[in-house]
Amino acid sequence: EVRGLSDYQVHTELLRQLQGYRSTNAAHRRGSDATKAFEKLSGGVTSRRDVLVSVLESATALLEYLHALVI
Repeated sequence: EVRGLSDYQVHTELLRQLQGYRSTNAAHRRGSDATKAFEKLSGGVTSRRDVLVSVLESATALLEYLHALVI
């Protein structure tokens, strides 16, 4: 629990998954690790478009969460 907050884990997990995908998807490292990172990020969704929608929705929720903290 950080500063009395206990619901931040879902947001930090999104950031960890995005960073994991970014770092394993570099052109010189692309391979099975990048595929695994994408699968983790996608959460079982198979369409890349749907994955993008899901990531953007999660990122929007993160921004709203951060906004609520500073207001």
